[in-house]
Amino acid sequence: MKRQRLHVAVLPLFLLLAATLVQTSAKTFQNEAIERHQHGCPRSQRTPQSGAGGRTSQQWRAVIDEWSNTVPATILSPDKPVLMVASEVRMRYVIHLAETDPLSIVVTPSCRPSGVGEIRWTVVFNETEILGTYNALNHSSFELSCATRGIYHVWVESKGCTAEIYYNTRSLVDLWPMLNRTLSPIKIHQHPRRQQFLVKWEKSKFDIHAMHYCLVVSRDRPQRTLCQALANSAFGSRCGMSTFEILQRMSVEEEKKIPQDVQTTIACTSSRTKQMIKGLKPNTTYFLEVFAIHTHKQNLSYLLGATMIHVNRTRPTQLIEGKLAIGKLSTLGGLALFSFKIPKKSPKNTTLKLMVTPCIGTVNVEIFRKKRQAIKPIIDVYYPRVITIEHAVPGERYQIQITEADEHYRTNRIQIVASTKDEFLNMPQLPDNTTVVEVTQLRTCHATTIAWYSSPDKRKIRYCTYIFKQHTKHQHYSNVKMPSYCELENRDIYQHPQLQQTHCIFSDQANHTEPVPMSMSISNLAPAHYYLIFVTASLGGSGGSLPYRSARVKTHPYCRESPQQPSGKSQQLRTGPFAKKQQQPRGHLKGGASSHHKPLPQERRNNRLKRNRDEEEDQR
Repeated sequence: MKRQRLHVAVLPLFLLLAATLVQTSAKTFQNEAIERHQHGCPRSQRTPQSGAGGRTSQQWRAVIDEWSNTVPATILSPDKPVLMVASEVRMRYVIHLAETDPLSIVVTPSCRPSGVGEIRWTVVFNETEILGTYNALNHSSFELSCATRGIYHVWVESKGCTAEIYYNTRSLVDLWPMLNRTLSPIKIHQHPRRQQFLVKWEKSKFDIHAMHYCLVVSRDRPQRTLCQALANSAFGSRCGMSTFEILQRMSVEEEKKIPQDVQTTIACTSSRTKQMIKGLKPNTTYFLEVFAIHTHKQNLSYLLGATMIHVNRTRPTQLIEGKLAIGKLSTLGGLALFSFKIPKKSPKNTTLKLMVTPCIGTVNVEIFRKKRQAIKPIIDVYYPRVITIEHAVPGERYQIQITEADEHYRTNRIQIVASTKDEFLNMPQLPDNTTVVEVTQLRTCHATTIAWYSSPDKRKIRYCTYIFKQHTKHQHYSNVKMPSYCELENRDIYQHPQLQQTHCIFSDQANHTEPVPMSMSISNLAPAHYYLIFVTASLGGSGGSLPYRSARVKTHPYCRESPQQPSGKSQQLRTGPFAKKQQQPRGHLKGGASSHHKPLPQERRNNRLKRNRDEEEDQR
């Protein structure tokens, strides 16, 4: 029993020691990875494998200086072998690697291991670092998947044996002649509103299930190979490591921020074929390359697609006093920028007025002065609205930023007018309340009455109404395109198939400076139908017009002046060119004789309840 208790007591201590050992091993592995990352080569490659003789770094420094000063150099060219005869005891061959590429050095001896001769050779990088020392009889090749650009020295010592020395920079992809080298297209979706770019590409046609992808973004020049991209990036190339091992160390990020102080940035996406990038510098050209990396074949990667983009700075549109400007939100991905400068000679208590009219949809408005908000953001603007900024500073520039309020409901265009005067130059002044309402008490089955506030402008104002018919109760939910605020100025509006009537009147309130109620009766309407009504104000036909808020009205389904109660579906009235054939009202016999049927009490009660229910629904 005591022995069993002892085992139970030792178990937590054993688990604690095991956890500590695992944590220590993980830290050791991480430190080794960091050390390899900093030095660029694995530990086994940076220390000569044979013939080291226990030399220190100072002794190796002396050896490098001795070789460089006493042994003449011979320049090697790629794929051109050089023969070293047996009489040449010591030779130094130099390789100039202009770009980071795969490097393969081969020393082929003529003697055999069982013979008397011997050849030893050493690879040195930039006369500062010994990459490896080998015996050519046992180890005749030296390979780097991504050799850093620089100068490589090959020292060869021969004892009674000839050797052939050559090198090449061919990639493994050159050994695959069936590989489709046609570049795939790269699509870029710009989101200037969030300063982001979505890059998309197609999958590789070669081993589609074994390919991973990396996006390379460069500012100075395009990258021909993935090795060049690794060398020019902040991560750098890693000699002695495969390309796939290097890329595995990079974390996969859905949004990659491009540092502005780095020339080349690499974003690996694993098997995904899209990458979001942000932080691009305005007025800068970027080169984009997508490389495909084989996960099962060592150091196999190739260029899948390439393109180039120029990031334009979003320059605001300059507004002119009292002049109507139109902005397109679709051009900048749901963003429109405007700028207006207050005249220097303006009084101190200047008021800036902005008339913002979204053609269709809903927008948000933000106004900045010296990169600070002048007023609180105005959200959900879906009708013509006047924005007032009190105490505008003369000589200062104000920036107006208009964005889509709903990304799923696209807003194509907006209209904007800016003024520092009491009146717009060529535009009328609208009241603060631009609502158009229906007087439901005066509604009939053939007519309705609308009301609005007049303009406080002292000039003569002309008001025009546009009445558009909606066929059914659910017309505004269908795909039939109804006109927008911005289309009322277009002459083609009179060719719109839904336009029923237009009326224009002149204001007789020229001496009033305060808005007064105005009304208009609209007749010749069809029973139980919906109508969309626009009201615009203009300066007697000169200049542009500004719209009020649109109103949606419905005529009464029953004509109370008639002794009969026909339904709205069966009764149609003649309204000029838009008239349809009048159907026979309920109560007519097939033979044409009229039967004056008197409704039963239950039928009259049902009709009265239905009318009350429709009126309550319309008032809501």
